[in-house]
Amino acid sequence: MARAIFPATNDSLVLSVGGFPQAGIPVKIYSRQSGGTQITDLTYVGADGVTIGSAVPSGILTSDSNGLLPAFAGPDAGPTTVFGDHGMSGERLALTADPTTTMATASGAAAGLAIVFGG
Repeated sequence: MARAIFPATNDSLVLSVGGFPQAGIPVKIYSRQSGGTQITDLTYVGADGVTIGSAVPSGILTSDSNGLLPAFAGPDAGPTTVFGDHGMSGERLALTADPTTTMATASGAAAGLAIVFGG
């Protein structure tokens, strides 16, 4: 089975309301924008965009020092659109992998997850 790849891009930043990147923010990934279930079968993806790394602990991604979420792969035969939630404010926002981007093809780009938090 193939896992959809969600690469780290400028679209996967965790930002403050003022637009500043936020480091160290935990983000849970869900199957739907509202309701749905938390997706915990996530794995990190290596810098080459192909190599599967270790499992993401509890399925919770954490923004790095630049506010960027790490590249990850979803579950086998899982969705190509997932929703990030930092649990502070605002709605869950979409992160979309190119449907042709899997561990087998490793091409394409993510779009759409600029998670804003704070007040």
